[in-house]
Amino acid sequence: MTSVKPKIAIVGAGPAGLTLARLLYLKDIPCTIFEREASRHDRSQGGTLDLHTSTGQRALFEAGLRKGLEAIMRPEGEDMVILDKHGGKHWEDSGNDHEAPPDGGKEDHGGPPADRGEGRESRPEVDRIALRELLLDSLPEGLIKWDHKLIAISVDTACRYSLEFKDHPGEGPFDLLVGADGAWSRTRTMVSTVKPIYSGISGVEVRHNDVDATYPHLSAYVGRGSSSAMSDNKALMAQRNGHGIIRTYAMMRTPENWVKECGIDFTNENETKEKMLAYFSDWTNTQKDLIRLAEPEIAPRALYMLPLGFKWDHRKGVTLIGDAAHLMTPFAGEGVNLGMADALELSYMITVGIEGLDERVKKYEEDMYVRAAEKAEESWNNLNLFFMDDAPKEFVEAFKKMIQGPPPQ
Repeated sequence: MTSVKPKIAIVGAGPAGLTLARLLYLKDIPCTIFEREASRHDRSQGGTLDLHTSTGQRALFEAGLRKGLEAIMRPEGEDMVILDKHGGKHWEDSGNDHEAPPDGGKEDHGGPPADRGEGRESRPEVDRIALRELLLDSLPEGLIKWDHKLIAISVDTACRYSLEFKDHPGEGPFDLLVGADGAWSRTRTMVSTVKPIYSGISGVEVRHNDVDATYPHLSAYVGRGSSSAMSDNKALMAQRNGHGIIRTYAMMRTPENWVKECGIDFTNENETKEKMLAYFSDWTNTQKDLIRLAEPEIAPRALYMLPLGFKWDHRKGVTLIGDAAHLMTPFAGEGVNLGMADALELSYMITVGIEGLDERVKKYEEDMYVRAAEKAEESWNNLNLFFMDDAPKEFVEAFKKMIQGPPPQ
């Protein structure tokens, strides 16, 4: 007998929500994404991210998107240099062990991806906008309802959820509501009163366009991947993106209200650059050029996270994936990867059918808590190694130990 298919609502069209929708679509499970943005072109999607073999890449492979990933990934983006404020080089990974995609790209579906050897995963860089376009293009027209800002959620006696939106008719009921709505998730309020907490780190994001032609010395400094300088509880983290773009994050330990109370008018390019450069006054000229020569658009950033070990009491008919479930700082490169892994694991639980769905969703949550807790702690530990008086010394030592792995038994 064929199992009845559950009706699924996904709130949020980020990588986790889109991945889940793609996986459900392939299994002919009815689902709809509700996204508050007006269209796929509503805003910039940020910089670049590394996709890990066992999480982000695996989810895309099982979603039938291997060839699409191969077309947008940049294995050379794994190159990494760690420096101090004097330009002293403490670590360099030239990426000599970059490999072809797992399985050599033979099949679009298949077994678990391979790693890079020596216990290291393959982690090619992918521009966030390219990843989003790949996922969006894999979904049929109409599956995503744009410009749907969620304002209320109701539940009936059968634990089926209905949604209310600003300026649009309500939708539902749904057998399962999946919150993929990010850091400040509205869906999360259905299962928890916990809110993100400030990580202690704020700063600005800047960008350089056509950097190879315009600022070759910055192009050389950043190289093919990333170049991060750390000292004095501050960091200048520069990443190469596609299309000749470099993005830099000038971050430091600050009070939570620094963005509002620091006295910088972030809409004023010259003032912002002048006052940000004062924080990095004794860094090298090339490092300061990452701020001084940036494009006029400068974005202040404050980093938030959910408390380490965050969990919620299971509630029938609703669950969370991605940042809604385990928001963390970016210092382990795990956020999007974990979100896509959430999507994959939850899809396994959903595609079986509606019978026993609640117990399977509960199992998904229990397994997810374990994965997320480990990576959130790693990210928190890395944050504290990045932002130290004598950084990057201890971070590099910890990184070397991670690469070397545990001693032989």
